Order: sequence, then structure tokens, then C-alpha cells
Amino acid sequence: MSQNNIVFDLIKEQLINKDTIKKINLNDESIKVITLILGSNTTIFDGISQHIKYVIDDKVIDVNDIPPLILIIKDIININTAQINKLKLTRDQIIIFIKNILFILIESEIIKVKDKEIVKQLIELSVQLLSTKINVQKVVTCSWK
Repeated sequence: MSQNNIVFDLIKEQLINKDTIKKINLNDESIKVITLILGSNTTIFDGISQHIKYVIDDKVIDVNDIPPLILIIKDIININTAQINKLKLTRDQIIIFIKNILFILIESEIIKVKDKEIVKQLIELSVQLLSTKINVQKVVTCSWK
């Protein structure tokens, strides 16, 4: 059994754990998206797992690991666009999926963190930043003479 299958099994187990669901604040849509992705034959999670292993090479996540982790999330979304489209998921659903997977791994202590609340807040803020869309046409008006 591969390491990814072990992680899949752990996450599936946590999805039926009411304490975990409450701690992470998972709603029905989030659970449905996680179940859909874990049940599909995509390689989205393989990419996530490989990149997370790189970030947590020192066996713990601290505030210094958050920026590279967020860049990894952005890259995974951009690389796996075709697979995401096949599953009929939105960009925001994938971002929330990755955030929830990280939170599950942190809560189950597969990923160790130095300060759980600070790391979770930084992940949450980073996810909000990735989800933000700026409409430059409405914000900036230039008049060249």
C-alpha cells in the first residue's frame, strides 16, 4: 500500500469523526468535495502529497513554511486544471479542499505544527488571498494625455 493510500484512508476515517468535522468546521459541501476527489482517479492528491512532504521535510510546519505551502497550492491548481474541470469543481472548491486536507492532517497530527492556531490562521488567510479576485478594470482608471 502506498503512502498516499494510507493518507487517503486516514482522511476518509476523519470524515466520519464528528469531533474532527466540528474542529475543522467542515460543511456538507466540503465533505462532498473531499469524498469526490478521494474517490476519483485523479493525480491531484499525488501532487499535493509530494509537495507537502517537501515542505514538512523537517517534520514540523511553522510560520516559515506557510508561504511555500501556499505557492504549492497555487501551482497544483494551475497544473491540474484539466482534472479539476473533469470533476466539475471550481477553483474555490479546490482551494478549500486543500485547506481542509491540511487541517485534517494537522488535527490528526500527521503534520506536526509548532503553534497549531497560528499555522491554521495563516493557512486560512492564505486561502482567502488565493480566492480573492481583483477586477482591475473597475479599480483603475487611467487617463493618458
